[in-house]
Amino acid sequence: YRFADVFARIERAPERVRPQLEALEGVAAVATRIVKRIRIPIEREDQPPIGVAVSIPDRGLPALNGIHLLRGRLPEGDEALLIARFAEKRGIEPGDTIPVILEKQQRDVRISGIALSPEYVCAIAPGSNVTPDDERFAVLWMRRRSLEAATQMRGAFNDAVLGLQPGANEQDVIDAVERVLEPYGGKGAMGRRDQASNAVLE
Repeated sequence: YRFADVFARIERAPERVRPQLEALEGVAAVATRIVKRIRIPIEREDQPPIGVAVSIPDRGLPALNGIHLLRGRLPEGDEALLIARFAEKRGIEPGDTIPVILEKQQRDVRISGIALSPEYVCAIAPGSNVTPDDERFAVLWMRRRSLEAATQMRGAFNDAVLGLQPGANEQDVIDAVERVLEPYGGKGAMGRRDQASNAVLE
């Protein structure tokens, strides 16, 4: 499923920065994304589940960190795919609607399908060292245009993943990525070994 080799987060960078990342020595592929924290306010729960909304291309599936569709279909418009383990714990099926708080605004999101991804084999909140909790952490994959509109990120991204060429020096690429993204509020880059899900799985 084309699991990325390098992961980077930034505050906000314009899409015109993407060619700079693609041109770096050792880089084979780049995917820029919007990744935002969400809450799912379920009734009668004092601490509602949290999660992330991850953008996918407006058509098809991501070139990196691919998605395996288990049930249902790919999203259209403001619909979303939901990570399988959370869906199973909560009894959510394709066609159901769940409440989602994104950027302080609550909206009802229709779930078009249930899916898996190598990025979230062990689903853990970004920056967290907590043990995976399939009942309390959700991942939604939404079309890029929909997330742009909901987050005022049109023409911009706050997350990038990169695939490397055979024989590329990972640390050199990480250093170069950080230099490119530093003016845009770079939060650092890391290799696959430090990606939360992969680290727990290993």
